[in-house]
Amino acid sequence: MKGGAATPPAAEHEHSHDHGHSHDHGHSHDHADEAPVEVPAEVQVRVSTTPNPLAFKLQANRSLPGRRVLSFDTAWDARGNDLAEAIFAVDGVAGIYLHTDFVTVTTTEAAEWAAMEEAVVGAVLSHLES
Repeated sequence: MKGGAATPPAAEHEHSHDHGHSHDHGHSHDHADEAPVEVPAEVQVRVSTTPNPLAFKLQANRSLPGRRVLSFDTAWDARGNDLAEAIFAVDGVAGIYLHTDFVTVTTTEAAEWAAMEEAVVGAVLSHLES
């Protein structure tokens, strides 16, 4: 093949390049005999608005620990609840409603949700990842 590149004959080239080819390169990827391994999903939090323009619902892909529904109107009320304390540490939080499936955070009228959303979501993520 002197003097330039030549396309190898089909017999020398093991797979085509039609993007529908296999990449097994001579070994099997059939793991049917193996038990599935459960990998915990990355914790994600979705934020949505509510009918109350000062309240925002945060729903994670994991349940919150505990089976009680709790409501906190002040940081003082939240003492002893790690998640509620962390959320109340964010300036502008006026109230928290904790459910096993979601958290609703109510802001003060002066607060701007856009300025505090990252910190509130971060508090929920930290709590769920710990």
